[in-house]
Amino acid sequence: MPVFLNKSYIHTQNKDQGNNSGFSLIEILVALTLVGIVIYSVDFSLTGGSDDVESCISTFERASRFASHEAILRGTMVRIHLSLEKNPQEWVLEAAPDGDFILPLFEKYDDNSKLSLEDKAKKEKMIKDVNNKFSKISEFQDEVGTLPGRIKIVGVATSARSSMLVQDGEASIYFYPNGEKDAALMIFSGAAEVFSLTIGPFTDEMQRDFFTFDKKKSEDMLLDEMEAKAKEIYDKWLKN
Repeated sequence: MPVFLNKSYIHTQNKDQGNNSGFSLIEILVALTLVGIVIYSVDFSLTGGSDDVESCISTFERASRFASHEAILRGTMVRIHLSLEKNPQEWVLEAAPDGDFILPLFEKYDDNSKLSLEDKAKKEKMIKDVNNKFSKISEFQDEVGTLPGRIKIVGVATSARSSMLVQDGEASIYFYPNGEKDAALMIFSGAAEVFSLTIGPFTDEMQRDFFTFDKKKSEDMLLDEMEAKAKEIYDKWLKN
């Protein structure tokens, strides 16, 4: 809302004060404060009007930039590792042991419905072995991170495994010592909102998208609309 100053009041004040024309210091400070409140309100509304949403998005943007730079400095692979099955969900920034570490190929084990018991055992062992080789980067976080409030990660996709949207279990976004990183999509949900963070593969540029839904609708209808929007976001990301 614009801040309007009462011109007739200012004119009267100026006449009464003789040569003391202009605004007083208090008036200027009050006006600046009001302008600041208005600007903050606009920025706040663009993030969905939620401290939790802004906190969540900002945290993962900061983690992504830190991981990208840290991978170059360390000369080794760094990742954002997400545990989607936990409640609350957890995430951590981790580094590989050295620059010689090579990720195994997970793609052939992506579809659990087509895996034999032997292949499922191989997949579990592979994941466990990889996880054991990564260690938390204490310079970035003292403890494993959790998501704020009612925010939840509903899907993660990366260029390394773009054939699937990971919605449970574990997911990772990898950053490489040559400056590249996985192109990635993170989709989140709140009480009545779905928002996403898109991470590009070569620069620090990231894109936020935010969608709100009618809280007055039934819970089932609200969940259906939010799930449909999450799928739409993923399909659009795949095409791009």
